[in-house]
Amino acid sequence: MNALSQGVVIAAFLAFCRIGACFMLMPGLSSARVPLQVRLFVSIAATGGLLAFLWDRIYPFVDPRPQILAPMIVSELLVGGLIGAMTRLYMEALRFMGSAIATLIGYGGSGGPAIEEPEPQAALAAIISFSALLLL
Repeated sequence: MNALSQGVVIAAFLAFCRIGACFMLMPGLSSARVPLQVRLFVSIAATGGLLAFLWDRIYPFVDPRPQILAPMIVSELLVGGLIGAMTRLYMEALRFMGSAIATLIGYGGSGGPAIEEPEPQAALAAIISFSALLLL
């Protein structure tokens, strides 16, 4: 494998580390209802689509030496995980606000099945969190 193709593979792997970590924690795709193969192929497809936009920011820093590549992999995993965790925190805040609104106006009696999570939640909270999930 020559240096150019090795750099392309490493750049694609680094982009996959960030996008895969983000999809692993992001609400919706990280649900237990989505099969593992679907999550894997969606993250590979998103990596292929976004690699063209991330190319100028990733490729100049690609270096196959392990003492440089290992911290880059860890940093890409942490950045992707942070993006996914922030979206999950945002969705949890919306679910909490939806449950509070439903309780205060009298619609919070029995919880129904949530669309994106296995815990039951009020219908109004499900509408609010699902519409926000579609906007993400």
